[in-house]
Amino acid sequence: MTAEQKTLDFIRKTGMLKDGDRVVAGVSGGADSVFLFFMLAELAGPMNFALEAVHVHHGIRGAEADRDAEFVRELCAGARVPCLIVRRDIPGEAAEDGLTLEEAGRRARYEIFRAEAGRLGGAKIALAHHMDDQAETVLFRAARGTGIRGLAAMRPVSGDVIRPLLRLTREEIEGALRESGRSWIHDSTNDLPDAARNRIRQAILPALEEQVSRGAARHLASLAERADEAARFIESEAARRAGQYVRSEGEDALVLMTLAGEPAVIRAEILRTAYLKVSGSAADLTADHIGGMEALLGKPQDMRIALPHGVTARAERDRIRLTRGEAEEELPGEAVPLPEELRTGPDGTARAAFGDMVFEARLSDRAPDPVPEKRYTKWLDYDKMTRTPVVRTRRPGDFLSIGPECTKKLSDYFTDTKVPRSLRDRIPLVASGSEIVWVVGMRIGWRFRIGADTKRVLEVRAQSLEGGYSCE
Repeated sequence: MTAEQKTLDFIRKTGMLKDGDRVVAGVSGGADSVFLFFMLAELAGPMNFALEAVHVHHGIRGAEADRDAEFVRELCAGARVPCLIVRRDIPGEAAEDGLTLEEAGRRARYEIFRAEAGRLGGAKIALAHHMDDQAETVLFRAARGTGIRGLAAMRPVSGDVIRPLLRLTREEIEGALRESGRSWIHDSTNDLPDAARNRIRQAILPALEEQVSRGAARHLASLAERADEAARFIESEAARRAGQYVRSEGEDALVLMTLAGEPAVIRAEILRTAYLKVSGSAADLTADHIGGMEALLGKPQDMRIALPHGVTARAERDRIRLTRGEAEEELPGEAVPLPEELRTGPDGTARAAFGDMVFEARLSDRAPDPVPEKRYTKWLDYDKMTRTPVVRTRRPGDFLSIGPECTKKLSDYFTDTKVPRSLRDRIPLVASGSEIVWVVGMRIGWRFRIGADTKRVLEVRAQSLEGGYSCE
C-alpha cells in the first residue's frame, strides 16, 4: 500500500475530515508538511473541504527562514491554495517569558493556527506529525515521567487538531515525495543537539532501531494507540463516577474526601476533571500536581497547594476546594536566618517562621542511612554552607549546583521545571549567600548532599505554621 493510500484510509477510518469542513494546514516546508499539503490539496475537491496553508516565520534563522517562507508561498501559488505567512520574534518571546526557543516556537504556532482557524469560522487544524514523531513523543514523555494519558501521546483527532500522517514513517513520506518528483526544504535547527527532541531523533531512536528492534518506532507508536484506548476507558469510567464526588459551588469545585476510596487511576482522572472545571485548561497540569491534590485527601483542614493558572487546592473538613484567584498571604521580603547556634531550643531544634510555614533546623553528626527521600524534610551537609543558611524568596544572581562542577541559574531551573512565573517569587528557599541549598518542595543543591566526607548534618523540616502538621 502506498503512503497516499495509507493516509487516505486513515482519514476515512478516523472520520477526521467531513464534507464542508474548513482546514488550516501548518506548512513549514519540511518533507512531512509538504506531503501533508499535497495530500490535502488533492483531497479538497473530492471530499469537499476548503484548504488554507499557514506558515510561521520564527525570526531565528535569518536568510534560511526567509527562504522557507518563500518556498511555501510558491508551493501554495502553484497549487492555487490560499497561504498565510506570519512573522514572530521567537527569540524575544522566549527571553521575555523564560521559555526555550522550542517551547516559544510551539506556543506561537498554535496561537497562530488557532487564530486563523477562528477567523475562518472554526476550521480544523491539520498538522504533519507522523509515526516517528509519535515514537519520539512517547520516549520524551516516558523519560520525563508520565502516566497513561501521556503515553497516549498525540491523538489522530484532538479537539480542533487533526493529524492525518500518524500511520506513516518519515522514510515513507520522503520516499513518496521522491517518487512523485516533489521537493522540500531542510530546517537546519533539526540538526542541533541542544533540544531534547533533537537528541531523541538523532541518537536515541536510531540506536533503538539499530541495536534493539528494527520496528522500535512502529512499536512505540502502537504503544501510544493502546495507551490511548486505556486512557479513553479511564476517562469514561471517571466521568461515570465523578458525580458521586465532585460538586460545584459558584466558580469553585468541591471534591469529597471519600474519593480516596477509588482506584488510583480513577482518582487522578476525577481530580484532573475537577481542576479543569476551575482552570479551563489542563495544559500545564503535571502528574506532580495531581499527586499534590491526592495528598490532600484526608489531610488536616486548611492545608493547601498552589496549582497552575492561579488555582489553589485547599483541604476542608470533608472535601478539597479548588478555587481560582484566591488571595494569598505575602511572603516576607527579608531573609529569615536559621540561627547560627542551632542548638537553642530545649530539644536542640531551632525554629524560624516564614510566611505561613515554620522551618525547624537541627544539627547532628550523622544522617539516617539511607537518607530518606522526603519532599519537605531534607538532610544537608552543613559544612558546605559558606554563609549562615537563611530562608527567603528568590533574588537576582541566585544559582544552585546540579552536579559536580556544574551550576545553573535559579531562573533557568524554574524554566526547565516549568514552574509558573506567577509562583516563582512565592517559593521559599534555603540559601547560603546566593547559592540555593534547597528549593523547598523541590530539589536540594547537589553540593549539599550527604556524602562520605560529611561531618555535620543539618536537618531542615518545613511545616504549616497554622496547623502544626508536617508537609511530608
